Amino acid sequence: ELKFSQSGNLTIYSEPYKLKSILTNLISNAIKYSNQGGNIKCIVQAEYDFAVIQVKDNGIGIEKQHIPYLFDKFYRVDKSRVRQTGGSGLGLAIVKQQVMSLNGKITVTSKPDSYTCFTVYLPINL
Repeated sequence: ELKFSQSGNLTIYSEPYKLKSILTNLISNAIKYSNQGGNIKCIVQAEYDFAVIQVKDNGIGIEKQHIPYLFDKFYRVDKSRVRQTGGSGLGLAIVKQQVMSLNGKITVTSKPDSYTCFTVYLPINL
């Protein structure tokens, strides 16, 4: 359940471990794939019947042909960075599974050498 306070703040009531898993994976990836001194933004706002969570970085970006496969288990965009960055290739598959279990959806936009933005939409149950 999501709730608005009188001050306009948005409070998200969810299964805490799912929300933590979503945010941890998205923010961790933003850090991992940003250049040193890069910027990462995490924005939470209400849009219509959804709480919208965006995690955006100004890192290395993702080429268009990889985007349809990002949420597949074990898919790695740049296999040469596996040893350098670590990880199992399961993070985004877990994120998608958790978002869908909360009746939400996730999208990604990216431009190589510029930015990546993951947007999570979670329904507001008032």
